[in-house]
Amino acid sequence: MPGFSDEGFLETLDMIYAAALDPAGWATVLKSLAVTTGCIAGGLTIEDPSTGLGRPLTFFGFDQDHVARNFAHYLPMNPLFSIESRMKPGFVVTNQMVVETSQFRRSEFYDGWAKPQGLCSPISLVLHREGTRYVPLTLVRPDGAGEADEGNIRLLKMLSPHLIRAMAFNLRFVDLECRAAAFKNGFDHLDVGIILLDASDRPVYANRVAEILLRDGTTLEVRKGTLCATDPSADTDLQRLLVGRRSNPTARAGNLALHSKDGARIDIDVNPIGPDADIFGQGFAATLLTIRVTQPISCRGLEGFAKKHRLTARETEMLHALVADGSGLPVAAGRLGIKLSTAKTHLQRIFEKTGSNRQAELVAKVTRCSLDQRADITVLPDR
Repeated sequence: MPGFSDEGFLETLDMIYAAALDPAGWATVLKSLAVTTGCIAGGLTIEDPSTGLGRPLTFFGFDQDHVARNFAHYLPMNPLFSIESRMKPGFVVTNQMVVETSQFRRSEFYDGWAKPQGLCSPISLVLHREGTRYVPLTLVRPDGAGEADEGNIRLLKMLSPHLIRAMAFNLRFVDLECRAAAFKNGFDHLDVGIILLDASDRPVYANRVAEILLRDGTTLEVRKGTLCATDPSADTDLQRLLVGRRSNPTARAGNLALHSKDGARIDIDVNPIGPDADIFGQGFAATLLTIRVTQPISCRGLEGFAKKHRLTARETEMLHALVADGSGLPVAAGRLGIKLSTAKTHLQRIFEKTGSNRQAELVAKVTRCSLDQRADITVLPDR
């Protein structure tokens, strides 16, 4: 086994698969491989010969200021770009395979990039490719130390399946994290609550609206790690729906209506998630609950909304008449003792200040503001 004892090889595999789960571990992998191959620097980069663009993912042994100032300028001069078609996962290449060392030392790339850092004679292993972009792992020897030998090449080839697999895990995790973040960010901007339950009915995700309801605890709560309705009779109905979902994962959604102590109506749809569903790309969710809240607007919530948007006293009165009392514009004008045209002017100013276009949209925003003031502690258990 070139460059390694059996124990050293197993330790390196441990490092590689640790890096698969935590990208920060690639720095350790690079340093270990550098020591074994007689190199003093190493890095992972994304490179695209078609555009001449790329960026370092992680590196050591390079001058950080030099990299920050010059990487983008010198990357298009990389000799490996001339063999772009061969840069596929598992391909191992030394600089000398592409350009003679004597010729390389006369290049602008060497004079401006490698020489100032005391480096020369890199060896690269391609870990991933997508279209014209690829990810090489590169180890670099000290200037004057000579080229990487056959033993170094055999070592990287021997490790390549493990390194490629580790990089594939990394890219998959990044993709899942990006998709999960996008979903969660989108869910947090909805005016309905979203709760995901695992197969044991434990909440594994709740969006902003759902967390407020769980914090409030007047209709839904987490009891001994599982989701429950606060009212015993309502909880019996909720658990029956959840049991039905477990016994028939392809069943249609079930519905349940609850009422909170402050008069809000809570409509819950219980949606089974099929075994192939992958909402957050993590495969842990078994049930999706969507929760619609219809509640009377509290004076506190309305006043808070008016203050937030800097409504005048008259505009606040108009808002109360339209939203809290549910009056139409003519009735609100008569109640406030103003002309209908004046009432329309007040409403238009309210729309402008709150970023609303319709009365229904305005009502939804006031409702959301009122809901946001219901609780301020988190009750979701750690997974």
